[in-house]
Amino acid sequence: MTATGPHPLPQRLIEGYSTFRHNRLPRERERFEEMARDGQKPEIMVIACCDSRVSPEVIFDARPGELFVVRNIANLVPPFAPDNGLHGVSAALEFAVQALKVKHIVVMGHGRCGGVHAFVRRMRHPTGPHPLPQRLIEGYSTFRHNRLPRERERFEEMARDGQKPEIMVIACCDSRVSPEVIFDARPGELFVVRNIANLVPPFAPDNGLHGVSAALEFAVQALKVKHIVVMGHGRCGGVHAFVRRLRHPTASDALSPGDFIGRWMTLLSPAAEALPGQNGEDDFDYAERLARHSIRNSIENLLTFPCINILHSKGRLQLHGAVFDVTTGVLEAL
Repeated sequence: MTATGPHPLPQRLIEGYSTFRHNRLPRERERFEEMARDGQKPEIMVIACCDSRVSPEVIFDARPGELFVVRNIANLVPPFAPDNGLHGVSAALEFAVQALKVKHIVVMGHGRCGGVHAFVRRMRHPTGPHPLPQRLIEGYSTFRHNRLPRERERFEEMARDGQKPEIMVIACCDSRVSPEVIFDARPGELFVVRNIANLVPPFAPDNGLHGVSAALEFAVQALKVKHIVVMGHGRCGGVHAFVRRLRHPTASDALSPGDFIGRWMTLLSPAAEALPGQNGEDDFDYAERLARHSIRNSIENLLTFPCINILHSKGRLQLHGAVFDVTTGVLEAL
């Protein structure tokens, strides 16, 4: 793994990635190469909480490419709102249903949720006619009979004392890039937000419903994390769709600016404006460069939040960028 800039990734992530690269990646190299070539094809979308104790990939023992994951505070799904707002969850739902054509959407809550308790309300478990997808039932069985017994004391400790992660990761919903898998993280180590194209909107103190901003506020002010990592990845569908609209606005498959995804992806515009195309560069290569530049732009947006800017200037909060290559499994710190 290469790194440039004043702050490399936190040591825990470096160690976890080393474990992933030397143990899991060799066993699944063909799968990563296949997903890089053919794209992700998950059948299940999971909407879960950012809470570091409840990783869907861990709980359902999922392989890379199986789950398309959105994570936000208290695993909330806002109602349909066709306005001009930046709706991260709605954009992810639209992409999952219309582009990926997932067959299942699972909203997974959890007990002792800090967001819910902060609102002084008890979570209600949704009911419906359909049980969980069989793949999740099988994965949970594996977790319950294998991993849970080994880590029971840790879960009991976290239930009693609450989560205390030192690292927040902002990653993409893409089913191929689970932070818990890539960093070989234990429950309670990573506070994770996942949205389309791992984007961070700038600070906007209005009356809107800002999922990423709420998660940042909770992570920094309540959990007092020491690191925030924005992790992008190669072959990101959201970034490539943005470039498609940017360069071919009249194409039949171009994003509509009126769709949730189209509006959400406008957060890439400042990065695109600062990154002119090169002579002879095709759409694919430009999108790959833009994905990397977008990570830096998101870090700049992090610094527009007063609470983050103050702590960062005092050296009490470090900001990091990283990009994961879904073809080779190589992680590069930016």
